[in-house]
Amino acid sequence: MILNIIYRDAIIGTLRTTADQGIVFSYNENATRPISISMDDLDRTYTEKQCMPFFDGLLPEGNIRRQIADLAHVPSTSTIRLLASYGQDIAGALTIVEGEGTDSTGTNGYEEISVDSIHQRLKAKVSVPLIYAGHKTKLSLAGAESKIPLLYKDDRFYLPTGSSPSNYIIKACDEFVQNEYLCTKLASLCSLAVSQMEIHHFGDVQALLIKRYDRRLEDGELIRLHQEDFCQALGIMPENKYEESGGPGLTRSLELIQLYSTTPENDIRQFLMMSIFNFLIGNGDAHGKNYSFLYDSHLGERRLAPFYDIVCSSIDERFDTRMAMKIGNERRLSRITRHNFEAAAPKNLMKILTEELLVRFPAAMEELKAQVSPELLPLLLHIEKDSKSRQEALST
Repeated sequence: MILNIIYRDAIIGTLRTTADQGIVFSYNENATRPISISMDDLDRTYTEKQCMPFFDGLLPEGNIRRQIADLAHVPSTSTIRLLASYGQDIAGALTIVEGEGTDSTGTNGYEEISVDSIHQRLKAKVSVPLIYAGHKTKLSLAGAESKIPLLYKDDRFYLPTGSSPSNYIIKACDEFVQNEYLCTKLASLCSLAVSQMEIHHFGDVQALLIKRYDRRLEDGELIRLHQEDFCQALGIMPENKYEESGGPGLTRSLELIQLYSTTPENDIRQFLMMSIFNFLIGNGDAHGKNYSFLYDSHLGERRLAPFYDIVCSSIDERFDTRMAMKIGNERRLSRITRHNFEAAAPKNLMKILTEELLVRFPAAMEELKAQVSPELLPLLLHIEKDSKSRQEALST
């Protein structure tokens, strides 16, 4: 099997199965810049072990991966066959098409889809793409929840066809819709760069309507911007995204930003501020796939992408009470102190950022209380109460 990797309408490389080496990836003469920090040599052929962390990272995880695999009648373990079926509107700027030498992705355009159709799908809790038509399927984006990519324009929803890009994501995460919305808004009020989102009602079902930060209008045309998460950049498989499983921790993430960001000083500051914020709200799921680099339209510059998947997991007893990345040498939320943070990064910088956020956080909480609807206020108050002990831990 041969898959063409397309960037801005040009085939820049191929992912193929071989008889002796398994799956390999190589760039071609159209490639002028690499698509991943982990595959930065344009003249090299990358083995399955070397290229799979990037390509596997484009696909959903867990149950959703198994569901879309069943729908396409392919094994859930076959990354290349899943990408052949679902690679047309993935995260970032690439499209992936099966067939040697072809860049055809079918007829481009958009088909309007009714709110009722979306409602029925969300109501049924179907975790696969809205339409399945063989190799013309649209992908639910990488991650652990159902994510439906659509074009949202003038209060109407459209399903992209062929290789047409989406500009919004409908994210159905059940009881975490309100949680993620509130935590994301709170982060924004703390001057952190985050994904733009709103709670949207499809009939009696709530979902997050998230504006894609990897899409941008240029001269009236919706274009894709490339991105890769920290696991992809470091060549780490998605199942190893947590630090204790081999994923990046705080130190390794900071080194990655310092080495590869176009604006390392600003990005390090934002990353550390986000790490403190995640501790304050009790987000134990900020692993290596929840931090990404966003590239410019020519793959020349890369910066830390807006933060996403921000939740207060500590109020739900089903979730681990440990941080995905250790702070200093401590992972347990109840044991982390200001000293752990100051041991995890340059002490003076951490001291400044901690004190800054300890002022911003309660002020942002009060501002958000005044903004949210009565329906959301009880959950916000619960998150605030849960954060009190951690605010105190950073104050002493």
